[in-house]
Amino acid sequence: MNLKCKFGSATFLLILVLSLLTFVPIGSAQPPVYGPKMDEFVGRYIRGTSAQRMALEQGEVDIWGDIREPAVIRALEDPEGFKIVMQQYAFLFYYISFNFRMPQSAWRGGAEAYQVPISNTKFRHAVAHAMNKEATISTIFEFAGTPISSVVPEAQSAYFNPACDKHPYNPGDPTATTEYPADHSSCGILREAGFTYDAGAYNPATGGHTGNWIDPATGELIPLINALGVLEAESYSSWMYWEMFCDQFQAVGLPIKHEELAFQSLIDLSDAGTYDMYTLGWGIGRFPDSLYYYFFHSSQAVI
Repeated sequence: MNLKCKFGSATFLLILVLSLLTFVPIGSAQPPVYGPKMDEFVGRYIRGTSAQRMALEQGEVDIWGDIREPAVIRALEDPEGFKIVMQQYAFLFYYISFNFRMPQSAWRGGAEAYQVPISNTKFRHAVAHAMNKEATISTIFEFAGTPISSVVPEAQSAYFNPACDKHPYNPGDPTATTEYPADHSSCGILREAGFTYDAGAYNPATGGHTGNWIDPATGELIPLINALGVLEAESYSSWMYWEMFCDQFQAVGLPIKHEELAFQSLIDLSDAGTYDMYTLGWGIGRFPDSLYYYFFHSSQAVI
């Protein structure tokens, strides 16, 4: 995977960090840790939660990390000879990538250089307030997920800034007339940015006349925005939270639709820069520079 291509011109909105069942190797910068030693550690890649659990229960693997489904955790807590290890904050987060490379016609077709407002900062600000992170996480992850608001999560405690704006859930009313900053909601932000709501307009994400917004840059209704995510069979929790978030976007009239596809296909589209938006989870290290160099350093902006 070409990380330079992947992260070149996208922007990322952090969703959540999980407190997972996980095996975390200790970095050399950490104090000495004493305990059982091993001669060899072999990492095995097994796709899908069901196949991973089967490998553990059949004795094919000794350690299973990054378990995200609470039902699986509870099942393994039964006396089956497994030791459950939990940590408060794990080194894993989910993010949304918005692709605002121009012209969008490179992947959306047609000659227009501007077709969907994902390059509009205020549009992305509105999307942030349309997500009910607390309810979504508690529904899917229960005790195993924590909402975060910073690009540096609490797992990297020495670098975490608790003063970051949390962008709380505040969808607002599409039919109201109030605007940001008096109305600090998704709908208030869109109105202040010049978007106009049409309650009877066709919304391509819902497939009906459920309401849509007119983009001030084009004078037209916002067309369908494809929100890519992995297949349900590859990661149920990832699939489900993205399904719920897209429902929340549509509830305020945003034509954002969940499109699931195989993980490698998603990566290929990301590497090529031919997508509207997507979500993925990433493992991170104990220090911010372990991954964020590839996300944010100017040397990586090659597209």
